[in-house]
Amino acid sequence: MEQQGNQFIKCSINSCQYYGDGACTLESIQVSPVSNMTTGLPEDETMCYSYVKKE
Repeated sequence: MEQQGNQFIKCSINSCQYYGDGACTLESIQVSPVSNMTTGLPEDETMCYSYVKKE
């Protein structure tokens, strides 16, 4: 899927190697459910699977 227009992915995870100035530097990310979570809260039930720890 191609980026359209001036879209970007906001991010605040500065421990990720793709983090840069308040945004993700990837063109797209994979968001997946966290297993065994059923709180209904997005911060509990979703996770960025494109995360790579900064070295």
